[in-house]
Amino acid sequence: KVEKIVILCLESEPYLNSLSRLLLEKTEEIVGGAKILLRALSGKKAIFALSESDNEGEEKLRKILGGSASFAVAPMKDKYPQDAPECLMRALFRKEIPQGGTARDLGCAVFSAAAARAVYHAFVSGMPDISRVLTVGGDCVKEPGNLIVPVGVSFREVLDECGGLTRKPDRILSGGPLSGEEAEMDSVVVKTTTGILAIQEEEEKAPSACIRCGRCVHACPMRLAPLDLYRALKKNNDRKAIFYKLDNCNECGVCTYICPAKLPLLRTIREGKRRLALSRRAQD
Repeated sequence: KVEKIVILCLESEPYLNSLSRLLLEKTEEIVGGAKILLRALSGKKAIFALSESDNEGEEKLRKILGGSASFAVAPMKDKYPQDAPECLMRALFRKEIPQGGTARDLGCAVFSAAAARAVYHAFVSGMPDISRVLTVGGDCVKEPGNLIVPVGVSFREVLDECGGLTRKPDRILSGGPLSGEEAEMDSVVVKTTTGILAIQEEEEKAPSACIRCGRCVHACPMRLAPLDLYRALKKNNDRKAIFYKLDNCNECGVCTYICPAKLPLLRTIREGKRRLALSRRAQD
């Protein structure tokens, strides 16, 4: 029941831009994968969502598409988290994904440019998806860049390929600075790895008492109450956390970034979701 597919060619987090680079260098393969997906899902239209500042990528994409009615190019505003499915649906179609649902409930399927390229290679050459295009960056990396990296390679090897580290980082992150997770040098690249960041930060302030400013509520793209989720999870009150729509959180990290009290909102919510998932699995 998919009528439209969206090919995501942007990453809205700071540092990360591997999908934009992939669009620029592998445009024909991404378009080829989009055509295969459109045919496989019996869709009517494929929409390429890219950053409005990616003029070079947009120009190359439009040239290859040649004005076909089955394809559209949608430049998106540079804001975070624009690449989240919920935000995409609002921006593209002015529609809300139903609670607990997905973009498919709106007749739409979302694929990254990397997924479209992997589909193309699977059909054309039979090559399985064994590599990942990711951004290596941060103020501690000697030669930041975008690399095609085999799945299973350690972060240490990837960073060595970029000239190594100029100084000892405070944090190694898998993903972006807002939604990324803490990692180690011996962590390995998996198919969901979007970036490797080695960054130094200002001295982290200890969490203080919440002043109930409401910033986390106003900033949350999912329109949740992160503080209420945080308090419920700190008390191990999973039932109350579910009431506050814990499952709807997309773990973007905006609440933690904007909190003046420096509460570990995202970390607590992530731990709560994992604990709840294990509990549900045990019950099944």
